[in-house]
Formats: sequence, C-alpha cells, structure tokens
Amino acid sequence: HTMRTALTDLRLAVDRIGKISAAREDDGELASGVASLSHGYYRLARAVLNSSALEAIERGTAAFSPKELDLSEVIRELVWTAGFFAGPRGLSVVYDCPDERLYMCFDRTLIEQMLLNLLSNSLISLGPGGSVRVSLERRAQRAIISVDDNGCGMSPEQLASVSGGEGSLSSAPGIGLALGRAIAELHGGAFVIESRPGSGTSARVMLPVVEDGGAVFSGGGAPYRSGGMDMVLTQLSTWLRSSDYDSRFSGE
Repeated sequence: HTMRTALTDLRLAVDRIGKISAAREDDGELASGVASLSHGYYRLARAVLNSSALEAIERGTAAFSPKELDLSEVIRELVWTAGFFAGPRGLSVVYDCPDERLYMCFDRTLIEQMLLNLLSNSLISLGPGGSVRVSLERRAQRAIISVDDNGCGMSPEQLASVSGGEGSLSSAPGIGLALGRAIAELHGGAFVIESRPGSGTSARVMLPVVEDGGAVFSGGGAPYRSGGMDMVLTQLSTWLRSSDYDSRFSGE
C-alpha cells in the first residue's frame, strides 16, 4: 500500500512536469529530463505492480473479472504496439493467427499483463535483426498462445533460476514468468517455457475456451489507467528507452 501510494504521487508529479515541458516546446533539455523521469517511474511501477499482482493471485485476493472478448484482437493490438517500438531498432514482432476471431472468456487486464511480460523478456534477449513471433491457435477446447523468439536463449540453469527456482523473484524475468504461470493457472490453463543458449526461447500459454466467465473475484482493481498506452509503457519499460517516453504519451 505504501509503495502504491508513493507511485501515485510520483505519477502526478511526472504528469505535472510533462505538461510544463509540453508548453516549452523549445526546451530540449527539459523534455529529455521528463522522458528519463517518466521511464524511471514506469520501471519502478512494473516491479511493484507485477510483484503485488503475483502475491495477490497466490493469496486469492486478486481482482479477476473474465468477460467474453475476441482474444485474437486483443493479442493483435498488443503485438502491433510492440512492433511500433521494435521497428526503429531493426527488430521484428509479428502475429500469426489462422483464425480471425476467437471469442472466449478471460480477464483482459491479466492476459495483457502476461503477454507483455513475455514480449518484454523476448525483446530484451534479441540481437540486431532479431524477431519475435506471436501466434494463437485453437485446438479443441483450448486456445494456445505461443511467443517464440530467436534471441540469446537460456541455459537449463538460467531457465530454472527464473521459472520457479529458489531466488527466482529477484530478477525481472523471474517475476514475469512466475506471474505468467499464475495468470494462466488462474484462468484454468497452463504455462510452459523452453529455451536453449543461442536458440531462443519459446513460451506456451494454454487456456480453456469457455463462454461462461465463471467466478469473479473483486480485489483491489486494475492498477492501470483505462485504455491508452499505460499497460504497454509499464510492462515493456525494462526494454524501452527513455527516448520512447516522449510527449506523445505524457499525461495520458
């Protein structure tokens, strides 16, 4: 609670300074400082919000509100946004979905949080010309989301240390993968990850295709602003650069 309150105060300060910067279009130094401050805020927010979300799911106190939505469209929007930032760096993020629409019940905020964590981990691992491929397919009553990259990969020891081993939550990938598994299981699904040094990493999320949303848990509510870029700027903050946090997104 104390950390969330501090984050709220910091966000208000960043927004105020961002508005001042926007009014001084010729002050490049101020704009650069605001971008750096904003980036720092989002990096801190990611660590706090992901840790608190994981703890809430484990305690059974997480906000969980599944609704019937088009999973394909939700994924497509996130992949396009990630690609918007990746393209100028010579990186590729593509989406492959044979079925145009897949309506099912899921908590949009949690699924977006999970997918963006996986995209962040993949993007961080990429070298020049690297790529991430996100796909969605339906097999019987399961929807399978796959995130495959051709990055540096991980050794069995590294993979174990960030996917459930002792001390795994000390690293950003460890928190993201643990949270991804928790979100998948909260939806009644499963999470699998494979990786080899020099051969990239593959993550699979298997979710049941259901039309009834089932249980709804009223927790503390989603910590993100409704709509806009807030979720993306938070969850990709460990990969994004300060220059990505410019006046286009200030004070959303």
